[in-house]
Amino acid sequence: MAWFHLLRSWLRRQSRRQVIATGLVSLVVVTGFVVLRLVFAGHGNASNFALVGLPFAHGPGLPRGVVLHRRGYDGQYFLRLALDPFQLGRRAFGIGFDAPYRASRIGYPLLAWLLSGGGRPAAVPWALIAINVASMGALGAEGAILAGDAGRRRWWGLLLPGFSGLVTAVARDTAEPLELACTVAAVILLRRKKPWLAGALLVVAVLSKETAILAVAAIAMVDLARRARAWGETKGLLAPAGNTRPSLAYLFAWLSPAVAMIGWQAVLWMTTGHFPLTSDTHYNATIPLTGIRRAIVVQLHHLPALQAVGFFAEVALVAMVWGWAIAAATSKPLAGPSRGTVWAERIAFGANLLLALILPSGVWNSPLAAFRPLADSFVLAIVVILGSRTKLAYLSLPIAILWGVFAAYRVLVL
Repeated sequence: MAWFHLLRSWLRRQSRRQVIATGLVSLVVVTGFVVLRLVFAGHGNASNFALVGLPFAHGPGLPRGVVLHRRGYDGQYFLRLALDPFQLGRRAFGIGFDAPYRASRIGYPLLAWLLSGGGRPAAVPWALIAINVASMGALGAEGAILAGDAGRRRWWGLLLPGFSGLVTAVARDTAEPLELACTVAAVILLRRKKPWLAGALLVVAVLSKETAILAVAAIAMVDLARRARAWGETKGLLAPAGNTRPSLAYLFAWLSPAVAMIGWQAVLWMTTGHFPLTSDTHYNATIPLTGIRRAIVVQLHHLPALQAVGFFAEVALVAMVWGWAIAAATSKPLAGPSRGTVWAERIAFGANLLLALILPSGVWNSPLAAFRPLADSFVLAIVVILGSRTKLAYLSLPIAILWGVFAAYRVLVL
């Protein structure tokens, strides 16, 4: 039997190499994009990625080297927090928050603050970029693991970081790559029955962007359902199904991020007098399908302008990915991950899909931002699709084309 153990060991090394290779491909591609953007659109200034600008930023107080632009973007709030994550007032370093919920996304800038040696102004822009590049590489490797779990070729994992909205996130210093890398890593760790590490990563995810709490809620629902089932079996109310009661460690996997998020919201309320989550709902939610319906009407009037063409191309791709994921979520799960873990992934996708459908027209009417707020629903859709029998060949080409088109655009335009 020695030959069998040698063969198994070799296969494990091979799969590990393929996972690393897939992650490296994603890392190299994104690094190449960042270098080109830095040279052409950024003019060699890493702080230009954050796009600090009016009306919420002003010249006085800005760190040396930061250029003030005619119109700012979300990355400027992460830059401001990364300079000093303990200054939570309305304005600091010449940059003011447009809404209270900006301060709730502390995970990404806090990590950049640590990586930059305590918020050194010259190092912070580079730290923000480096974290997102590393996160995109991690997403590629995680996708390879998920593809391998389903018996697919590892290279299909490159679909995971393939959303065009993540191009904008990397190009403009926003938190989606880190949040999603941590969320997907937590999913993989739960598949491998490592809930302690999963919980720690989910803490980082929810503190980087609050939408990660939907994945946490899905994990909590499945865990509580398992516990209710086990309780019913011990009381003789349900027929034994051979399932074991989940350990206390699984409570940590979803309780720790929930407590961290609630605790940070409480800190911000005591500090600023606002509950950030309520302001987020005010700015970023509307009646379901209203936002996309209004955006379609507006963009139809702009055809054949390039922006309108890009809008409809993105809508078509996102709708296709969502449709395939819905079909995959209603099919029998593949062997490998436990049924409970698979259902948690599917519930998380469904919750993020519903969230995407209530986004306002302002989000949908920003096609050149490549629908960045849809990143959670897209990536979790790919997670569901990778774990199904769905054929991926017809999906990969449009994803790659749109990613390349928007990467080329962002190389030239801030």
